[in-house]
Amino acid sequence: MISTRAKILLIETAVSSFLFGAVFPNPTMFISTTFLVFFFSIYIILTVRRFSSLNGSSIDVHRWLSAEELPEGSPAEIRVRVELDWEGRVEVRDVLPLGLRLIEGTSHVKSVVKGRGAFDLSYKASLWRGMRAVRFKEVACTLSDPWELVVKTVYVPCAGEIRLSRERARSTDLETSGVLLGPAFGTVTNPFIGEDVHFSGVRPFLPGDKLRSVHWRKTATLTDNEVLVKKFERLARGNVVAVIDCSPEMRFGTSPDYFDDVLAFLEPLFSQFVEQGNALRVFAVTGDGLLSLKPRSGSEVEAFLRALEVSEVTSSRYASEVVESLTGGTLLILATSFASAQIGELSEVARAATSMGCRVLIIYPRLESYLGPAMELVRNRLKSIKERDLASFPEECNIEELEGVPSFRVATRSVTRED
Repeated sequence: MISTRAKILLIETAVSSFLFGAVFPNPTMFISTTFLVFFFSIYIILTVRRFSSLNGSSIDVHRWLSAEELPEGSPAEIRVRVELDWEGRVEVRDVLPLGLRLIEGTSHVKSVVKGRGAFDLSYKASLWRGMRAVRFKEVACTLSDPWELVVKTVYVPCAGEIRLSRERARSTDLETSGVLLGPAFGTVTNPFIGEDVHFSGVRPFLPGDKLRSVHWRKTATLTDNEVLVKKFERLARGNVVAVIDCSPEMRFGTSPDYFDDVLAFLEPLFSQFVEQGNALRVFAVTGDGLLSLKPRSGSEVEAFLRALEVSEVTSSRYASEVVESLTGGTLLILATSFASAQIGELSEVARAATSMGCRVLIIYPRLESYLGPAMELVRNRLKSIKERDLASFPEECNIEELEGVPSFRVATRSVTRED
C-alpha cells in the first residue's frame, strides 16, 4: 500500500537527518530533517489507516453494452462510467475478460480528482475466434493520496456478458488478401496467400513436400545433397502459451488446495483452446526441469495436467526458452502462488511478453478463499507478500485470483489417493 515514492522519501530524509546530526553537525538542518521524517511518518500512518477502510461500496460503477449478442467478427461498443468522491490521483481500468480482443479506444484512464469525480471509458472489442461468450466481472480503481505516497487498488464488481450469436456479420464488401471484391463477384479463396501461419524454421525435405516450400538459400549453404524446406506453424488469434509453477508454494490452503484448483481451472480452458484449433503450448516448472507439451487433443491436456505433482525446483533458468515460443499477439498464462521462488523468472517472462505485444494473464490465489480463520499477523504478512509479488509484474498484466472451489479433479484425487 505504501508506494515506492514514499519509501524513497522516508529513507532520504532519515539519512539526511543522520548526516546532519552525526557526520556533518548542523543543528538547523538536523531539526528540519527530523521534523520532516516525523511529519511524513505520521502522514503515511494516518493515510494508510484511512485507506484500510476503503472498499468498493463507496464507488458507483455502471456498464453499458451496445449488444449482448454479436455476430462472428462484429465488434461491440463498451462504455463504463465510474463515480467517486476522492482527493488525489485516480486510475480506472476495466478488467477485460479472457477471450476479448480490444480493437479501438482504451480500457483505462488516469486523472487527478478533487471532490466528486466521474470517469468514462469507451472502447470497442470483439470476441476471439472460437469463443462463445465472455463475462465481465469487475473494474479496478487505483487510488492514491495527493502526494502519491499511499496507493490502493479496489476491485468493484461490474458484471456484463457478451455472447456469440448464430448469425454471421453481413458486409457489402469482402476484403481478401489485399484485394477488394464486390458482392457481385462472390467469394474467392486463394490457397497460396492469406494463410494464418508464420515461419518458424527449416527441416529436411520429406516425401510429399511441395517444391515451392523449399528454402533455396539455406539449401545452398549445405555441402551435402540434403534439401531443406520451410517449416510453418499455424497462428490463430488465440495463440496461447502457459507456464505452470509446480514449486512447493503451490500447495497453499487446505483440501482442496490451490494447486488442485489451478489445474482444475486450466484443464477445461486448455481443452477448449485445442478443440477450437488454437495453437497451444504448455510449460511446467518441475523438479525434473522444464516440461513442455504441444497438445493436439483434450485427452493429451488431461493426461499431462494429471501427471503434474508439486516438487522442489532446483533449476530456475527457463525464461529464454519460454520467450522463444512467443509471437506478437500471443496470450501468455502464468500460474504461480505466494512467495514462490519462480516469481523472478516469471516476471522476466512477463516483461518480455508485454514488450512483444502479448497479453499476459497471471493466475494467483485469492487470499480470503484459502486462509480461513488465520491469525491477523499471518494475514497481514501474506498481504504484503502478495503486493510484493504482483508489483514485480508489468502493469499491463491482468490478474485472475482463484477462489477455493471444489472441483471434479479434486474429488477424483481424494477418492483414488491411497493413505
